[in-house]
Amino acid sequence: MRVRLNRQGPERSRTGEHTISIVRRLAEHHPDRQIAAILNKQRRTTGTGLPFTEARVKGVRQRAAITAAAPADPAAGVYTIDQAASQLGVSTATIRRWLNEGLLPGEQTTPHAPWRVRLTDTIRSRFVPDIPDGYLTLGEAAKRLGVARQTVLHQVQRGDRHAIHVTQGRRKGLRISVADNDRGLFAQP
Repeated sequence: MRVRLNRQGPERSRTGEHTISIVRRLAEHHPDRQIAAILNKQRRTTGTGLPFTEARVKGVRQRAAITAAAPADPAAGVYTIDQAASQLGVSTATIRRWLNEGLLPGEQTTPHAPWRVRLTDTIRSRFVPDIPDGYLTLGEAAKRLGVARQTVLHQVQRGDRHAIHVTQGRRKGLRISVADNDRGLFAQP
């Protein structure tokens, strides 16, 4: 008796090669849960048309022999946008603007992936200047002295008060020396 065997057709439920290559790139730096979120933001689906989950990403990685990301090394100097913002003392919007303008080095593996911001001592010094103690912004100096900002600027111009120029990112400004015993214009002795 002869029986005709079923013919094996093409795989219909295989995850696309482009998606696997993205998983390969993302797996170098990100955990499976984060990879699943990135792929879902890009509207990618598994071979069966389902959204990605942590387990499904892990399955794709295992079938394609892709190793998982090693835990982040804090000494590497690579930070997320939130971590970089707290390190530099600015908002996340400022960090994003600096990344877009090329002032801050960072990389994004694929669209919707988190930024990886590199901070070295040289970069920190550009954005977080070393300001000596007792030097305040113009607004803070005016408030502490109880005078208008313009009055403080006149004191600096006359040489009555010392000021230094500070650059923080693209912003430039003055830091004015105000001693703790400075009482201001209207203080009574």
